[in-house]
Amino acid sequence: MYLPVAMIFNLPLFIILAAGSVQSIFMGCCVLGLKQKDIKELLLAALLLATGVRLLKSVLFIYTNEISPYVINIGFAAHASTPVFLWLYVCSLKSSPLSRKYLFHLLPPVAVVLCSGLLTLQDFWYRGAYLILIYYSVFYYALSGFEFLRWLKTAKTDGKLKNINLQWLITLFLGVGVFIAGYFVNYNLQFISYEWAPLPYAISVFPLGYLMWRQYHQNMIKQNPKYENVKLPTEKMVELTGRLNKVLELQKPYLDPRLTIAGLSKLIDIPSHILSQILNVHLRCSFSSLINAHRVQHACRLLESEECASLTIASIAYDAGFNSLSVFNKVFKEIRGITPNQFRKNALTDN
Repeated sequence: MYLPVAMIFNLPLFIILAAGSVQSIFMGCCVLGLKQKDIKELLLAALLLATGVRLLKSVLFIYTNEISPYVINIGFAAHASTPVFLWLYVCSLKSSPLSRKYLFHLLPPVAVVLCSGLLTLQDFWYRGAYLILIYYSVFYYALSGFEFLRWLKTAKTDGKLKNINLQWLITLFLGVGVFIAGYFVNYNLQFISYEWAPLPYAISVFPLGYLMWRQYHQNMIKQNPKYENVKLPTEKMVELTGRLNKVLELQKPYLDPRLTIAGLSKLIDIPSHILSQILNVHLRCSFSSLINAHRVQHACRLLESEECASLTIASIAYDAGFNSLSVFNKVFKEIRGITPNQFRKNALTDN
């Protein structure tokens, strides 16, 4: 392996591309290192790692004459998975956790990795596979944009944007966009050379890193100020959480559509701000998401029961504590991934 003359004359470009790939991988590792993380953080980390690996593959391919086919195929797999991880990340903003069915969208990049020893540049990628990869990436990016706009509209209506750094999300979306556009413009439109294709993302990853640090420093790592003067020991937090779960299991207060966090805190016999701390800090969920999860679980038991087969979906929704059929259908699909009617058909068919 040796460094060609082209690298010597394009040293600034090499430094930017290499630094961009390292920065993206470093950001992904930082997200993985968060003490408190859920599916959204894991998908974000996977997204950043995939773009970093793809960028690193481009750097090696440009400036190195000897590169293993395994490295090439892993780079292409990372390229294919990047917009998929973006789409999954947007979906996780609407519903967390995601259904396992979403994992099927990662089968193509996984297949590329598993077949790395068989797929070659001349006999596979340059015979149409790379073109398919480019359009595959554009398709999932467009799908991500569609889901992002839908989520944005819903979040504005529900007032969820006040706790979200929209600037960070838009910058992330644009960063992945220039990543995909660079390779598309190079291969499909041939406006730029391959050396310049990854440059836009390599540059954008640095402001993206700053905004990510600000996002997680302010909204994820730093605790909510209203809890700073109420520091419950871990043992006490676990005890109160057990008391909360027992009340939910035995008394089923979530069946009352008028239930509020103040009403639930009275049943548990703890102040409302302590219950709010347990939900937000220990369980990492909101009051509404916790109650809706129990309501949907109760509705599922009714939908699965043959004795309740004569009940309408609306009747089950109200019995579960929802005061609106449309809200029930929306929440049920967000949690279960299918409509209540489809869930009932599947359950009764299996029985």
